[in-house]
Amino acid sequence: MKKIFFIGMAIITIAVSNFLLTSCSDKASQPAIRTLSSVKLLSDESLGTPYHICVTDKYLILGNMKSDTILEVYTLNERKKINQFLLHGEGPGEMLLLSSIQYSKAGRCFYLSDVLKNLIYEVSESDIEKAHPNIKEIFRFQPEKLPKNAMIGGWQKFLSNGKMLASGAAPEGMLAYFNQQMTEFSYYEAYPDKEKVNSELTDRANIQLYASCSAVSPDAEKLAVACYGADVIGFARLDGNGLKTKFVKAQYPNDIYVEHFDSENVQAAFTKESLRHYAWVTASDKKVYALYSGKKERDCARGLMRGNEVRCYDWDGNLLEKMKLDCEVLQIAISPDNQYLFAVSESPETGYSILKYEL
Repeated sequence: MKKIFFIGMAIITIAVSNFLLTSCSDKASQPAIRTLSSVKLLSDESLGTPYHICVTDKYLILGNMKSDTILEVYTLNERKKINQFLLHGEGPGEMLLLSSIQYSKAGRCFYLSDVLKNLIYEVSESDIEKAHPNIKEIFRFQPEKLPKNAMIGGWQKFLSNGKMLASGAAPEGMLAYFNQQMTEFSYYEAYPDKEKVNSELTDRANIQLYASCSAVSPDAEKLAVACYGADVIGFARLDGNGLKTKFVKAQYPNDIYVEHFDSENVQAAFTKESLRHYAWVTASDKKVYALYSGKKERDCARGLMRGNEVRCYDWDGNLLEKMKLDCEVLQIAISPDNQYLFAVSESPETGYSILKYEL
């Protein structure tokens, strides 16, 4: 009995020691967390229904969801509105649903994506203050032009070499890399094995769980991608004729409901217990800032995702810092010099506001 007792105590002691060492090691490896306080830059009185936000050294550009005119341009320092353009509509030079504003310092322009019309407009930075800027269509997604069995998802972004990155829609790649003519096409980073989430999933249903947002650095050399329904964030940069990528996969989609319509048609859905993860991502040439939720679906406000935690990464995928904002926000944008973080907030009491955080 004594031998059994001592062996048992030894096992418990070792287990406790390992637990303490692991706990201390985990705490030591965690980045610092600090709380940021905001300054209200613009208030509801002067705003429409802003959602998208883009910041350059000189301008603050807002994309409205419901207003007749989509883009509003402000001077960054004076906070003065200097222009308003791009109409809602189906005609040339008009847009149905703005999905992103990409600023390219390399191209001295802005890329405006329309997820419903499957196209991207280009507006020159030199035109941004003109009453009638030249809005040029430079890319239109045409599925029939894709190589056989190739598929891309809901966003497409331009890189400095003239090629594009998009969310991949095939098991072979979370990222699709191609030229504008779509004659060259390659995938990077296979989607996580569906068995990790639910063995009943089809490939298509599994891919839909990893819907994502993305951001390109102003030099257009790098792209970050972050998933809404999984703690998965990826980093890609130009490397010769291809890409160098790194993905950090901390948590896969959880508590997924799978519905079978027939043997091939399977749909996956998030439930009230499913966690919501990244809400948005923004990037400078040096760092990536990701807005994180971490709430269960049942605890999230209906409609657009929100978060009050910002995770800062370097372009090698290392987590540098976590920041707590003083309120939940819809979107964030980092200034090119990494000095300020801008955010869109909204509440029934105060309406829409543009906030500024000093880093």
